[in-house]
Amino acid sequence: PDVMMSGFAGKAEEIVSMFDSFTIEQQNHVLRELLGRCKPFQLKMLLSEWKPLMAFDFVECLSKDLTERIFLWLDERSLCHVACCSNLWRKRANSDVLWKAMCARKGWLKFGSNKCLFQPVATTQSLSPTRTSQPFLQFTTAVSLSPATCHWKNVYMRAHQLDRNWNEGQYTVLPLLRGHTKRVSALDCDGVYIVSGSSDNSVRIWDLETHECSHVLENHTDEVTCIRIKVGLIVSGSADGVIRVFNASTGRLFGELKGHLSSVDCLAFDGNTIVSGSADSSVRVWNVHTGQCNYVMRAHTDEVKCIQIIGSLAVSGSWDATLRVWDIRTGICRHTLVGHTEAVYCCQFDEERVVSGSADASICIWDTMSGEMKHTLTGHQAEIVRRVVVCSLATQLPSCCLSYEIIKTYASIQKKYKHWHQVLSAIQFGFDCFWIC
Repeated sequence: PDVMMSGFAGKAEEIVSMFDSFTIEQQNHVLRELLGRCKPFQLKMLLSEWKPLMAFDFVECLSKDLTERIFLWLDERSLCHVACCSNLWRKRANSDVLWKAMCARKGWLKFGSNKCLFQPVATTQSLSPTRTSQPFLQFTTAVSLSPATCHWKNVYMRAHQLDRNWNEGQYTVLPLLRGHTKRVSALDCDGVYIVSGSSDNSVRIWDLETHECSHVLENHTDEVTCIRIKVGLIVSGSADGVIRVFNASTGRLFGELKGHLSSVDCLAFDGNTIVSGSADSSVRVWNVHTGQCNYVMRAHTDEVKCIQIIGSLAVSGSWDATLRVWDIRTGICRHTLVGHTEAVYCCQFDEERVVSGSADASICIWDTMSGEMKHTLTGHQAEIVRRVVVCSLATQLPSCCLSYEIIKTYASIQKKYKHWHQVLSAIQFGFDCFWIC
């Protein structure tokens, strides 16, 4: 047997040597002839030998940027599956570039700077949970991952859970915030504080963690009509015609912005610039740091009732039934949006569209860049559409009206939020403020 094996080894070595001396075409011909003579179990053995040799990890061969471009084609669930393949694939899938894009698809970029989303909520007072309430999401830290989960993936996970809790009715009702002696006329929240303005001429600052009123600001001499909070600053407008700026943590008055000749009925604030609308029919642009009025923009012929700001653009709506698109860098009116037949009470916009609600019970959608009207939405039965909110890109458009119906949702992708109706059905008439987080 040893002699036979040595003879086979010599022949096998000779065959391999001859194969090496062939050209590529000759080698291919020999392989086809050999494969044609193999038994099925031999082909199976060859397949098991070749399979690992043919495996190719493209992620290992491509740069991080190219891998991210490929992974951007995946949906969120598929990207999570990718992260389970190997350590390298998890590192490439654990990217702020990818998960920020996922958050953008859902309209969750606003949660990126929301510190409250990442902190457990203290329950220092007795709360009233809903029937199926599981109020606080617990993320396990028992397993240490390296690298740690990136910021925007954390944002996505928590925003996804928050969204699911709202849809399924899993939320907790915090204690009532009592303190104002008259109607609450303005409201805003930054995730740390709720700020409220009232017909009792005061502004109150409420701590979301303790549910207590931390400051009562009584600087206004008439009803507080509008209020905004951002980057630790509170900006409030009043029927006394003055805009006041406060420190949210201390309640200290920073300054008073005077110039309007009548009630300040609406304002927008991006952290640096204040844009205000007044019953004197004017829109003013202010620098919050210097208190200087940069522009006085006069185009409306009646009271300005709503205003919004994004970047260098502002949109205002008025009792004159029009909206105006302004460039706040130059003070120039870019477009006049004509279509409503009654006063415009609310508006929202982004880079693509402007959405407005009116006393004519309709909602109009306009192109932001061209000023062209795209759609008119009808359905409200009462006279006045009070609030309209664009929830996310091209999907949800809730609006509320001064009537028993309270809310309608116009959607290109139908999705029912049954618990919205549970929450809102208790509100019968004439609420002045609400927002959607």
